[in-house]
Amino acid sequence: MRPVRPWFPYNRMIHGETCDLHGNSLKISVLLDIGARRAAAVTAVWTRAG
Repeated sequence: MRPVRPWFPYNRMIHGETCDLHGNSLKISVLLDIGARRAAAVTAVWTRAG
């Protein structure tokens, strides 16, 4: 996982729409990270089977 700590003080300083934007981008990045891990696991299984 990527380090998330630097975002928290920044979100506390700037509230409102920007905070929501950062939260959404964080969720998207986490989803992409999970998807990349799943793809890596699938390719690893395929290479083992192949």
